[in-house]
Amino acid sequence: MELYATIRETSKYASQGTAATGKPILFPIRALQDDCCGYLFLLNSNQYRQNDLYFWVKTPGGKLVKLNPAQ
Repeated sequence: MELYATIRETSKYASQGTAATGKPILFPIRALQDDCCGYLFLLNSNQYRQNDLYFWVKTPGGKLVKLNPAQ
């Protein structure tokens, strides 16, 4: 499975994750960092905290499934 993320609209980094149309951009998570400040997830050349992101997985059939839908 492939792991992806979108930046939450409530994050102070929300502007880094939206297209010109205002829609969120789906980023592949490139790496997990070992960071003492909580910025563990590397995507779009920046590091983000778990609370800044919505997580998605792509199933073998290509369907995207949101992992934290209640948030």
